[in-house]
Amino acid sequence: MDDHSLFTFQDIAYECISLNYKKRPTMDMVVDRIEVALEYHVNRRR
Repeated sequence: MDDHSLFTFQDIAYECISLNYKKRPTMDMVVDRIEVALEYHVNRRR
């Protein structure tokens, strides 16, 4: 797994479990960040 992809997943995961619900990302934001992580991963395999 690409390091950038892993760190992207890690960052979004920590944001999702924030005790302050106002700091939690929306589902649209989560999807966007996962798509970015996928791009990192796919581009690494080329």
